[in-house]
Amino acid sequence: MPEIREHLSGIASVLNDATTFDPANSRRTFRLSLSGLGEQVFLGPLAQRVFELAPQVRLENVSSPFQNLYRTLAARESELAIGLLELQEPQLRQCHLFDEDYRVIGPPGLSPQRTAAVDLSRERLVMAVPSLTYADDVEKVLSELGMAENVCMRIRNFGALPELLVTLGAFAIVPAYLGRRMSAAGQATLLDMILPRGRQKVQLVWHMNTMQDPGCIWLRKQITDLFQNPDIGEGALKTEPRRSAESLRIRPEQT
Repeated sequence: MPEIREHLSGIASVLNDATTFDPANSRRTFRLSLSGLGEQVFLGPLAQRVFELAPQVRLENVSSPFQNLYRTLAARESELAIGLLELQEPQLRQCHLFDEDYRVIGPPGLSPQRTAAVDLSRERLVMAVPSLTYADDVEKVLSELGMAENVCMRIRNFGALPELLVTLGAFAIVPAYLGRRMSAAGQATLLDMILPRGRQKVQLVWHMNTMQDPGCIWLRKQITDLFQNPDIGEGALKTEPRRSAESLRIRPEQT
C-alpha cells in the first residue's frame, strides 16, 4: 500500500541520517517544497543564509501540489515546506512563522497625488494565481466588491509582475511581505490599501521522520531565525493600513 511504502521510506531515511551535521564541510542536498510565491519570497534570503554558513550545501525546490504535500514530506522527497499551509495530518509538525495580509501594489514611482487618487474599481488588475497561495481568497473578495471584471490578466507566477505593472499601468494584490520586497527593490509602489480579509498564517511544515535529523534541525533553525517574527507581516509600517472595503479606495487625508 502507498501509505506503508511512505512510512518505510521515512524510516529508512531516519536510519540513514548522519548523527551529526557540520555546515562548514557538508555537501548535503536539502529538498524544499515551495510554491511560486515561496520561491519569490523565501528562497533568496534563505539561500544567502545557507550558503554563507554551509558553502558546499545544495538546495533543491521540489514544489508539490497541496493535495500531494503530505505524501511528499512523508516519503522525504521534500524535507520541509513553507507557505500559507494548514495541514491536520498527525505525522506532520508545524511552526508558525508570521501572519500575512494582502496588499495592493502599483507601478513603481507613483506620485503621492496619483497614489491618493487610486480607485481600484477604475483600474486594471493583474492576478497572479500560482498554486498553494491566496488566489481563491483574492478572487472571492474582488467578486464581492464588484471588481472581478477589472482583472485584465491572470498569470501563473509573480516573476512577470514588475514588467506588467509598468507596461500596463496596472495594479495587483499580493502578500504584504512580497509587496514590501518589490517596493524596496524599486519594482512597485506599495499602497496604503489592505484586502478586507483575515490574516493568513505562513507556516513551516515538516514530517516527524526528520525530527532527529541534525541537518534538518539546522535548516529549520535558519528558517525560523530569518522569518519567525510576529511583526514581519506589518513591516516598518507606523500605523495599521485600513482594512475595510473602503480601504480599497484611497482618498487624500482631510486637513
